[in-house]
Amino acid sequence: RDGFNTPRGEFAIYYRLPEQTMADCLGGECWYVPNIPWVQYVVGGVALHGTYWHNAHGTGVRISHGCINLRIDDAQWLYTWADLGVPVRVY
Repeated sequence: RDGFNTPRGEFAIYYRLPEQTMADCLGGECWYVPNIPWVQYVVGGVALHGTYWHNAHGTGVRISHGCINLRIDDAQWLYTWADLGVPVRVY
């Protein structure tokens, strides 16, 4: 979403949680989203994670606050497959 661009570059998974509540305020917008599944941080506060609050996924979809939103099944598969240090390329 405009103003919340996902950083581009070469990163690596550095922190993982099976579930997390995300809350913050940036650019005059605040959010509180509990029970986000399959969270894997790749740079700063940007993570790959499942989304239960929308079904808009795919290349070019600009709906997040910078995170990479995945279908829950895909996020779970990735969480099971990946580990700390796995490279992630965002382009």
